Amino acid sequence: GASVCSLCPLGTFTNFEGTSECRSCTAALASLDLFTTTTLGASNTSFCVCPAGTYRSGLSCTSCPEGMTCPAGSDISSRDTLPRVNVGYMTIPDEPLTVYKCELEQHCPGGDPGSCETLRD
Repeated sequence: GASVCSLCPLGTFTNFEGTSECRSCTAALASLDLFTTTTLGASNTSFCVCPAGTYRSGLSCTSCPEGMTCPAGSDISSRDTLPRVNVGYMTIPDEPLTVYKCELEQHCPGGDPGSCETLRD
């Protein structure tokens, strides 16, 4: 009979369609950190990301700084994937991972680095 294909589970990928071998992201990236994928059926290492609560820096997953939220896939290599600043905290664009707690929470809406109220940096 014909064999049934199944998608590679989270944290794994395969480069070849129709193969039954799924490779671990962590092993493929030769990293000590636990990389994962956000979807089933990943087809290469570009789908391998750091899990929620951490961000990628090179081949390492680093704990999210206090005052920030790191969804799965946070990465310092791109402005689009930087960890998000929590309400009541701020960062400056040139140092997006250096977090400051605001004296008045309403002046710091969170979001992108440098997203504090006008003239409040």
